[in-house]
Amino acid sequence: MRAIEDAARQRGYYVAAARLMVGPVAPGLTVQDALGQDAEGVVVVAPRAAPWSGLGSLLGGVPAVAVTGPGEACGIPVVQVDCDRGRG
Repeated sequence: MRAIEDAARQRGYYVAAARLMVGPVAPGLTVQDALGQDAEGVVVVAPRAAPWSGLGSLLGGVPAVAVTGPGEACGIPVVQVDCDRGRG
């Protein structure tokens, strides 16, 4: 998360983070909240795809990427993290 914040700050962006309690409507509400704050992009950091399925259709064209897992199932690109080498 810190790397995401640092990269955003270097490019003049601010990062707003939200923790998600897993439930059937939680991901959609979280995305709606971010978009309501005029988010210019969404980064999903999640170990499982299940709660995020259909995410791509909720974004309305806002750029998004998933870190570590869901990507394909979400309909958005994925960045894999290599914990041994410390980079994506």
